This record gives sequence, C-alpha cells and structure tokens, in this order.
Amino acid sequence: MTYEKWMVYATIWLALVTTALALFTYKLWSDTRRLVIGAENTAKRQLRAYMSLLQPKIGGVFDESPLRVELFARNTGQTPAYNFGWVSGITMKDMPFDEELRVSMDNPQINDITVGPSTDIGHTAPSPGNIRILTPEERRDIRAGKKAIFIYGEMKYTDTFQQPHTTRYQMIVGKDGRIFAHHKGNYSD
Repeated sequence: MTYEKWMVYATIWLALVTTALALFTYKLWSDTRRLVIGAENTAKRQLRAYMSLLQPKIGGVFDESPLRVELFARNTGQTPAYNFGWVSGITMKDMPFDEELRVSMDNPQINDITVGPSTDIGHTAPSPGNIRILTPEERRDIRAGKKAIFIYGEMKYTDTFQQPHTTRYQMIVGKDGRIFAHHKGNYSD
C-alpha cells in the first residue's frame, strides 16, 4: 500500500472519529442541559413556600356559645411566603351538599404579610361582626345529619421565585363534631 493510500485511509478514519466525537459531545451537552433544567425545577419545588391549613378548632356547635372557628396555617416550605393573603368563611348547608364554596379575595382577613418558613399564622372565622349562636333546632339538625357546617377559604401568596400560588380548602363539621376535608373545594398548586 502506498503512502498516499495510507494518508487517505487515515484522513477518513480521523474524519469519522471527529464526527463521532462531535455527536457524543452534542449528546453530552444536551443531556447535561436537561439535567441542569431538571435540577433547577427540583430546587424550586423543594425550596418554595408551601402554605398548608392545619386542623381547625371549632366551638359553639353543640353548646350555646357563639359559633367560632380558629384557623391556623403553616408555611411548610423552606423559604418565606410573600404577599400572603387569607380569607375564610363559615356557613351552614342542608345535607347532602355537593358544591364548591368560594370566597372573594377582595377583602381578605389577612393581607400582604410575609410568613417565614415553619411559621404558623392564625385567624378566627367568622369575623367578629358576624358571630352568632346556633339555635337548638340547628344543633339538632347537625346531630341528625340534616345540616352541616362548612369551613372554607383561600390563601394566596408569592414564593421566593416570584411565582404566585393558591391554596383553597373546604371542610365539613360532621354530626359528631369532627372536622374533615370535604370532597369538593380543596386545591393547592
């Protein structure tokens, strides 16, 4: 074999190796890029604020004291929840009730505060001007399962990455006085 043929074969081999290296480099770059984007998304999910409703406390359902619900929320995330707003309501409905109750964020009970990580915040529903005592008939209907008290509300906040988030809840006070999530109206992003 002549020197020129060896040079042609060597050049072809070198071109093939260079092409293969370019393809592998592109694949490595694209896989690394995908991993970086995935890591950024994971970091945002792990580090962002998460506002969660804790178990409410209720009074005045089976006694003659005013109907009152103490609500508590916790930021279970690792960063603050900014511009936190919270509004809630309490109502009595005939059973069965299968609708989603909504509140307006136009006039929240708590508005535009910062809730730090692992911090609890609370408020009372209904607002002081709307407190009332249940009648004996209403208490009887609740015990009989004909009526139920619903606690519902919405929390809005912005995380440290300037992304808005919403948590909505709808809970029902059962005929035994226990509070549990209703099958409608619960949402968190």
